[in-house]
Amino acid sequence: MSIITSNNQDEENKTLVRQYYNTFQGKIAKTHSAQIFLNDEKFQNALNLILKSNLLLDEDYLNIVDDIASRNEPRDYLSRIFQRLNAVCMEEKAKARKIIDKIYNHLECEDDYEFEIKEICEEINTFYKNLAKNQINYVPKNGMISNVKVKSKEIATAIKTAKKACEAEDTTECLLLFSHDPIRKMEWLCDLLDEVEKDANDLKNNIIKKKEKLVVNSLNEMSDENINQLIIKKNEYMDICGRLEGKNVK
Repeated sequence: MSIITSNNQDEENKTLVRQYYNTFQGKIAKTHSAQIFLNDEKFQNALNLILKSNLLLDEDYLNIVDDIASRNEPRDYLSRIFQRLNAVCMEEKAKARKIIDKIYNHLECEDDYEFEIKEICEEINTFYKNLAKNQINYVPKNGMISNVKVKSKEIATAIKTAKKACEAEDTTECLLLFSHDPIRKMEWLCDLLDEVEKDANDLKNNIIKKKEKLVVNSLNEMSDENINQLIIKKNEYMDICGRLEGKNVK
């Protein structure tokens, strides 16, 4: 990404593509509108040609040295990108596998991701509703559950795409699969799971603290005589257990 965005190269390339495929509408005036009307057919044909070539360029083209320095910039730019392709694929695969593993911990089957995601959303909804009924104030981020449920099909497709990308041995195939941005879409579900896990752990810790406080308060309310009786009973119990185990525990 640092190579792509260096020296504002990404914005310059975007502007170049827009200017090249822009189609003027109406009368041509001295001042031009900032609105772009792409020649979609021409643009799609060029894009399909690139995809059919598997994003590969003739090595001889990359080795050309032009007398005009500015003409060498695109080739230098592409060379630096190609040098990073394998590393980028490995990084994307590692990130995707980590997210897939996390999602699989919550899925009961791998046949129908969309159905499973909707089921998870329903269970999470029930979890928060039960908390609300018991006047326990935990609320998920606004629209988080409904957003994942609505996009369950998109997330399910992203999981399948990411799996294919992780299994792809060809660098170009891997990059083309990751170009659909499956990681970002899977993260919608992961963010929700993280939020619920955080609330569940926080709730668990609060319950433990309240239980400890109740025990302390109960002991404080007991008389010294009752406490001594409990200690005696405990020692008697431990002594019996020790004898049963063939040990003298005190």
